[in-house]
Amino acid sequence: MNDKTVLKNKVFNANPGELVVITYEGMFEAIDSAVEHNKNGNFEAFSEELDRAIGFITELFDALDFSMEIAQDLGSLYFFCRNHMLMAQTKNDVSYLNDVMKILRPLYEGFCEAVKSLQSTAESSAEVKGIVAGMTYGKGSLNEMVVGNEKKGFKA
Repeated sequence: MNDKTVLKNKVFNANPGELVVITYEGMFEAIDSAVEHNKNGNFEAFSEELDRAIGFITELFDALDFSMEIAQDLGSLYFFCRNHMLMAQTKNDVSYLNDVMKILRPLYEGFCEAVKSLQSTAESSAEVKGIVAGMTYGKGSLNEMVVGNEKKGFKA
């Protein structure tokens, strides 16, 4: 399979958190490519790659739910980074992109950790699904019953 097919499959099978991570990765790829084109003096390709990066950050911005306080903070950071990308593009100056990466890299790492945490939580709860536990009361006795894989969950 080629890279585009792999990416399409990855996006198609991604949950919302994974889509954010994929968007960040696409943006970083575009920024890295822009920096490389700038070093080689290919300013037209530099500008095109920055247009791609700006498209990615605009997508992240547009996906925010501004009714939540954290979204407002992220929106401000995305707005700042987008403006710095535009300044880099206008002035053909990659130093603006260094500032952008200093802000976006920790955010990306945080999203990666959050996605991992959510996946491990989902896997843990999926393991417990098959267990049924209960107690029965008889005259003078209390009986415990567990049905399912004995190695999952907790016993009283």
